[in-house]
Amino acid sequence: MKKWYKAGVTKASLVILAIICGTMFITSFVWFGLNAQDTDSLLPTTRVAKFEESSRFKELLSSDSGTIAQGIKGRVLREKEEAGELLDLKKYSETGEFSKKDESGFSYRIADLLAWGSMNGYTMTHYNELMYEMQSTIPEGPSVIVCQKADDSYQYFTVADFHNIVKEEDYTFSFGQDNTYNEDPEGYYSFDDFVYANEGASVYGKDNAQIYKKIWMFTGVTYAEEYKTISGKSILEIANTEPEWNGKLQEMYEMLGSALDSFGQAGSGLTYMEENFRQGDTNLTYVYANKTDGIMQTNDESLKNNPDKIKEIGNGRSAKYVIVKPRLKDFDTNIEKASATEWMSYAKELMGDDYKDKDFTLALAVDGDYPVKDNYYEQSEVYKSFYRQAGDYTIFFILGLVGTLVSVLWLTVVSGRRSRDEELHLNMFDRLKTELAAVLVIGAEAFVVAAIGSQYGFSTTSSGYAVANHSVSLVWVIIFFASMCLFLAGYLSLVRRIKGRTLWKNSILKYLVNLVQIAFRHVNILWRTVLLFVIFVLIHWVTLGAGTSSMPVVMLVAEIAGLVYLVRTTLGRAAIHKGIKRIADGDLNYKIPYQFLKGEQLEIAEKINNIGEGLDKAVEESLRSERMKTDLITNVSHDIKTPLTSIINYIGLLKQENFTDPKLVKYLDILEEKAMRLKTLTEDVVEASKASSGNVNLEYMNINLVELIQQTSGEFAERLESRKLTEILSLPETEVVVRLDSRQTWRVLENIYNNAVKYSQPGTRVYSHLEVKDQRAYFSLKNISEEELNITPDELTERFIRGDASRSKEGSGLGLSIAKSLTELQGGTFTINLDGDLFKVTISFPIIK
Repeated sequence: MKKWYKAGVTKASLVILAIICGTMFITSFVWFGLNAQDTDSLLPTTRVAKFEESSRFKELLSSDSGTIAQGIKGRVLREKEEAGELLDLKKYSETGEFSKKDESGFSYRIADLLAWGSMNGYTMTHYNELMYEMQSTIPEGPSVIVCQKADDSYQYFTVADFHNIVKEEDYTFSFGQDNTYNEDPEGYYSFDDFVYANEGASVYGKDNAQIYKKIWMFTGVTYAEEYKTISGKSILEIANTEPEWNGKLQEMYEMLGSALDSFGQAGSGLTYMEENFRQGDTNLTYVYANKTDGIMQTNDESLKNNPDKIKEIGNGRSAKYVIVKPRLKDFDTNIEKASATEWMSYAKELMGDDYKDKDFTLALAVDGDYPVKDNYYEQSEVYKSFYRQAGDYTIFFILGLVGTLVSVLWLTVVSGRRSRDEELHLNMFDRLKTELAAVLVIGAEAFVVAAIGSQYGFSTTSSGYAVANHSVSLVWVIIFFASMCLFLAGYLSLVRRIKGRTLWKNSILKYLVNLVQIAFRHVNILWRTVLLFVIFVLIHWVTLGAGTSSMPVVMLVAEIAGLVYLVRTTLGRAAIHKGIKRIADGDLNYKIPYQFLKGEQLEIAEKINNIGEGLDKAVEESLRSERMKTDLITNVSHDIKTPLTSIINYIGLLKQENFTDPKLVKYLDILEEKAMRLKTLTEDVVEASKASSGNVNLEYMNINLVELIQQTSGEFAERLESRKLTEILSLPETEVVVRLDSRQTWRVLENIYNNAVKYSQPGTRVYSHLEVKDQRAYFSLKNISEEELNITPDELTERFIRGDASRSKEGSGLGLSIAKSLTELQGGTFTINLDGDLFKVTISFPIIK
């Protein structure tokens, strides 16, 4: 009975369902991964409908606040420049204050530092597409050499300048107390390399006078000087000419780097703020009022006198605002879970560590009606779409996960099974080596991802810079679909391999393990080959490692010797193969020539030649014995036929005398029965002899096996009924055409049925079944034996072997032997199976389409 849950249509539907649901699940999973930072929008328990209440809005406002803080700082610095102030780096590093004049000799114009830092030093970059980051790109300056004079003061040179001086002045270098000079610094990869390799060396002039008692490379960070100091000097010039700064080069560069860091961020922030946060171009309003320092910065002039009115931006209800003052108790906001300490950090960026000692207000607000189509408006629209998508993708995720689990588990159970039987069926892919199949599946998946992905790319869409709504592109949905198909193919093949216990059995690793085990068991045979291989490899590796001119000759000699060995071995193997083929084809007198054979191959060839001689003798002896048996059977049968015919004739004449004595009539009947049985036995012996020797003429034709079985069954119906046997006949409804000799095939079926009639237990059933499988027709007949079957199936097909040990039933014991011989003569198979007293004979023939 067919089982619907294992039917092909069911499995095909499950595969389609698994691919579709798997694609839905993977797509949803990837979408959630891309948008994982928006947990308040993804999770149903924390999802918020309004953009102004989401973490996206808070992160965007926080990011813009940091930028505005830096921009206000840059604007304040610009105002100081306009007021005639400059930056004395020494005073600024010690007190954080600006100056009106160059007091230390190491001062810059504020405008130069703003430009230097923002143009070449710091740029606004996106950070995780939600936050801005100031990224330093200040180019480093040239390498510097420090030269210590005899009075322990220092002279600083760039490497290029010092190199030129060394050439012009013909300087030499001392590296020890023996005053040995290295006069060839050009022998190094570069002059920097020369100095690094000889740090601490002394420098001498033409008259052998010491110029510098020690030199070394400066290890601190230098900067390419885009702008000069107020005095017009470079840093090296100041360090060389100003005693106050001599020996403090690293400190000077650290001061400059700190200033460029601060001014660069302020300059970049100012540029970005002026471009993006002008009134009328943004929904963000800011105001910074510092009464202590007399600073007022805002993009809304109406807030200058009262910064707290920022709460009334828009209609006063939709605005989201933050107001920061020196004391945390005065912090005011209508943004849920806003951190006061985080917002205080922006005030600290503006004013430094003493921000709490100043009377200031820093306030920001966003108009929730979004009258301006700026970034906040765009992100609000994106969020609305994103909010809806989160719900849809949640449904896809759940449906895809459930559908994938159900279909894959179902397929796991029924994979390899069919609705008609309980056998495991493997396909061609399942028969590939396990590792090879895995490589094909994984490689195909990698190819799909690489080919399609490189062609179209993994695209995500993003509106605005600070907030991104990532969407999985159609191209990647196609990739997920293809990947799911390949996954199912590999997974189901893995399941079938596990069920069929071929996962390890059909693996390359098992093959290699078995090969190693066999190699160890036959180490006495393989050790010479392995030793030669090891020697060959060692010669090559030693040759490559030595690198001398004579070693390639050694390698060439080894390669020639290896080639000669392989050629001789191959020729010997070919000679042995040819000899085995000739002997297997029947040429038992063929002898393998011993040319090119040595060692084990020579020994094998000699044994094969001896096998040929032995086979020749055995075959000749077998043929002589078979001829003697055949001649004996033929002669005996012929000799029996003549007197038997006379006996039968005389019995017929006696029966015509009309004897009245009942005993005499009975004796004549017994004589006639036994004579006829002896005649049948004689004919069967001759037939068996002909069938086993192949001495039968076959006339092939197309036969409908169904009709032939029906005809045979009909002719044996009365005999079956007389033995109280019931035949259960199961035949296909369509024709089963085979190309056989109809007469001999009828003889085969007759003998099989005859055997069932003679030896079946009366009152039982006889099952006749014909089926087509793998392009062959299989006919089987099953019955319960009347006698105990204590012999093997092979013995039943031997001559004169009968199912009844007492030999009381009629029959010669040759029926099954003749049936088997005639079946095999026509290219069929004949098998017998015994299970207790259950007897089953099966014959099969190839069918014609």
